[in-house]
Amino acid sequence: MKSNRLKSKLFFLVLVLGWALPSMADTSIFKPVTSARRLMDVMYQNCQASQLPPYDLFKDGEIRGYDLFPTPFDNGSVSHIADLSEARKTQRYLNCTGTGENSIIDYLCEAPPTYIYDGKGSFEHRNGKVLINPFENKKAIEDIAQHAGIDCSGFINLTFALAGWRTYPNDSAEQSTAQMSAASFMKPNACFRTVQVDAGEPLHPGDILAWSTHIAMVDSIGMDPFGLKNINSPEECTVAKINPDRFDIVLIHSRGGVDRITKTDDLEVVETNPRVKSMVEQAKPKLTGVGIGIARERIQDILVSHPAVIMELAVSACLAKFGVHKKLFQISPIRHVLTEPGFSQLQLDECRLPKEESVELIGDDLICR
Repeated sequence: MKSNRLKSKLFFLVLVLGWALPSMADTSIFKPVTSARRLMDVMYQNCQASQLPPYDLFKDGEIRGYDLFPTPFDNGSVSHIADLSEARKTQRYLNCTGTGENSIIDYLCEAPPTYIYDGKGSFEHRNGKVLINPFENKKAIEDIAQHAGIDCSGFINLTFALAGWRTYPNDSAEQSTAQMSAASFMKPNACFRTVQVDAGEPLHPGDILAWSTHIAMVDSIGMDPFGLKNINSPEECTVAKINPDRFDIVLIHSRGGVDRITKTDDLEVVETNPRVKSMVEQAKPKLTGVGIGIARERIQDILVSHPAVIMELAVSACLAKFGVHKKLFQISPIRHVLTEPGFSQLQLDECRLPKEESVELIGDDLICR
């Protein structure tokens, strides 16, 4: 944050989330997607943010008006606003027409949020609660970025914490908001199970897709998510023959900058499937390296930066349609155990935050109807 005065104003805007923690009876109707969308709306202080059509990378491109600087740790980069007018114009979820009435909006419009590598928010224990500020990060990041933003694993961890669910057994509320990296989700623990896409099990909203460099949640999914209706034999289940234009999956995540494709397996997919190659070429002029931040996006947009991962999932689902098992190696589809009926009391105890560790979110005073 830019000043202690602004920080103090933000801390007055705290409300407990309006959803009750799920019980044994009502777990099946509690959707992690609801929490993810709420976090998206709060992050932009815009009740309509999560209701807009999915972000279109091919039309809108990545956000502009930022420069990139290396972080003083790891191998990431942090964006810093270079052109405020351009940053405001290209951050489609931010509405700066009503500034002056909301101190958070004022801050966001002076420093529009986007993706920040290693952005996890900040935490404070107050009155027996864990208070989360998604607009603030650790000092080493804030000194460079000077704007709000969280990364992909930070978004997923925080989403489950707001739902009252742990991402790792018996974690504290604070640990649950930041501990698990994208790669860590590839190895399901007691709070998650693998979705057997390779055996024909369908994906559901709220499921997680994790691979070594990214993680996203399934926001919505169509009746034919991988466009397999017209594929009539397992021999047609190849990278060359699956048409990504027919994919019908929307993800919700925090999206960083799209890197130039250099991995051998990604390059092979691009050269094998003409439509994937066309998508990659179409997106290139729209890329800035800054990313988008929290957004709902069609899975085709993710294909541009991770073609081998997404096509592996599609090929496995295609083969499963014909009873052929092909194990997934690069991507892990997983599901939180509390999204399904029939979980044990042990799972409930291990994977749900106790009431005395409830999470509160700064800025969650939006009244969305």
